[in-house]
Amino acid sequence: MRSTWADYVTAIESAWFERMRQETLYLYHMPVETFWLLDDPGPQHYVSREAIVLTDVTVVDDLLGALVEKGGEPRVTPSLWPLRDRVVNSTTQFSSYRMRNAHPPPE
Repeated sequence: MRSTWADYVTAIESAWFERMRQETLYLYHMPVETFWLLDDPGPQHYVSREAIVLTDVTVVDDLLGALVEKGGEPRVTPSLWPLRDRVVNSTTQFSSYRMRNAHPPPE
């Protein structure tokens, strides 16, 4: 993977690009006091055993712009599999749990 000055890199397949440009994301704000890390090391899911009351909701209409604004680098590629294979064999922290939505890997 090329080096980057971005805080993180997010990659999507080309087939999902237009859908991502059109989607709206609702960011739910919650109090953090009762949350704890479920799986460390791992994908870092935070959970709470208490009912949570939202403190705010932010609507994000420009997902690519929001990624850049937060220090991210969006990448668009025909297939995620070559990138995934390189990252899996590196020391980079990553998540690829949505690979079921990717095109099938090349044979």
